[in-house]
Formats: sequence, C-alpha cells, structure tokens
Amino acid sequence: MAPGERHQFRWYLGGVAAWFTGFGLQMIVFPWLVAVVLREPAQRVGIAQMAMMAPAIAFMLLGGAVADRADCRRLLLRYHVLAALPPLALAAIVAAGALRYPALLAYGIAMGTLGAFVVPARDALLTRVVHRGRERAIAVTSAGQFIFQLIGIVVAGWAGRIGAQVLLVGQAALLAAGALAVSRLAPAPPAAAHRRDENRLAAMRDGLREAAESDRIFPVIVAMLAVGVLYGGAFAVTLPLIVRDVYGGGSGELALVNTCFFGVGRSRRPCSRSGWAPSAVPGAPCWSRWPGAPSCWRQCRRRGRCGSSR
Repeated sequence: MAPGERHQFRWYLGGVAAWFTGFGLQMIVFPWLVAVVLREPAQRVGIAQMAMMAPAIAFMLLGGAVADRADCRRLLLRYHVLAALPPLALAAIVAAGALRYPALLAYGIAMGTLGAFVVPARDALLTRVVHRGRERAIAVTSAGQFIFQLIGIVVAGWAGRIGAQVLLVGQAALLAAGALAVSRLAPAPPAAAHRRDENRLAAMRDGLREAAESDRIFPVIVAMLAVGVLYGGAFAVTLPLIVRDVYGGGSGELALVNTCFFGVGRSRRPCSRSGWAPSAVPGAPCWSRWPGAPSCWRQCRRRGRCGSSR
C-alpha cells in the first residue's frame, strides 16, 4: 500500500470505527428499550426487530445500484449525517419521558433504511481508496468492524445505569465523527462510466440474474438466507426475552451474553457432561455456563441442535 493510500485508509478506518461502535451501542440499547424498559411481549419485540432488519432486504440492492453510479465518499458523508438524526430524536423522546412503542418502530425503520444504503457505499468506497494490498485492507477492515462493534456492545451494557439518552447522544456523536473522518477522504467517483439512460431497476435485475447463475455466489446467498431465517431472526428476538424473563436481567446482562456470542471463539469440543457443546455460534460455551443452562442444553440435544459429537 502506497503512503498516500495508507493515509487515506486510516481515515476510512476511522469512519468504519465510528459506524460500528455506534452499531454495537444500537444492538443493545434498541432491544433493551423494547423488551426491558417497555416490557413488550414477544410478538412486538419481533416486529420491532423486523422494522430494523427488513429495510436491508427492501433497499440493499438499490443502495448498491446508487453506490455504483455515484461518488461513494459524498454518499457516505450524507448517510452519516442523516444517521445521526434518529438517535438524537429518540434521545429527546426518552429524556422527555415520552417513550412509546411507535417511536422505537420509527427509529428502527430509519436506521435500518440508512444502513441498507451505508453498507454498499462503504464497501464500494474501500475499492476506490485502496488499489494495492486490497486483500490486506479488507481483512483489517473486517477485523476492525468486529472489534469496534464489541466495544459498542460492552459500553451499552451501562444503559441501565447512565440512561439510554446518554448512549443515544453518544451514538449520534460517533456517527457525526464518522462523517468528519469520511470528509477527509479524497473524492471517489465511480470506476466505470454508466449510461445516463441506464435503468437502475434493470441493472438490479441483471445483478440478481448473474448471482443466481453463479456457481460461487449462489451457494453463499443460500447459506446466508438459511442463517437469517433459521438463526439470525430467532437470535435477535429470543435473546432479549430470555435475558428478561428467565434471568431477570437488563442491559448489562444483555451486553454480556452478546459479548459471549460475538466475542469468544468457537467451541470445538463435543457435547459432554461438563456442559460444553459445539456450535457454529461464537461464544456458545459462555452461554452453556449460565445458571440453568444445562437443562437448556439437554433440550438442544433432544432436538438435535447441538451438533454431532465425535
């Protein structure tokens, strides 16, 4: 990586750090407000999480089509500024003591929609910032996303003590700092020219067709769909409910469990009487060590979810 690219890449990482630290805060504060503060039932917790995640399905392809045809630096700068507004609005509502379920739904839809446009713009920007040593840059960026998300999760565990409004203002400040970092990058126009009369909808259809016909991409899409349907949705809904209803926990316990799942390496040991169990979920050993967890894992073994032991 050339010195100039290295300097630009550092500012790019600054934007990544700001976004994913804020995302880590959101991962705890949002379900905590829905499930613990408002004490919403399971159905409404699921609807709230759907409000956060569904826009990615609806707008991710459009976000990619927009990023392909525009200056990604300019797009990302605008997205960061816009994304700072919903946390500020929600913080004001919480501080006024007027928090209601519709406000959380509106926050989830707004942040989910902006996230659907941020992800392709940020990924496309990396290819325009770094030209040599791109594989290493992608690895460093992926690791940074993971680390800063964990930092946000850990900090959000204090929501019950310092208040959600403080963390929401902090999230907005982080997103604004990310906009400042992105503003230090050089302009990043699209690498390829696109016809003015080219239809974005047609381009999205072509992309879907290419992915469906690819022997490499299509299996990955199927695997990710399976993870989302069989694991991701259930994880996002049931975990806050388990923390609240089974363990009587709050933001600290929710942050602890998320840290265990996302921050601890995979267990490779088979199911045994000691309570350890193999899992594709990072941190499953931590979960299996919680009080009362052995009975939970016995249920998992009976239902065949624990995996095959060797």
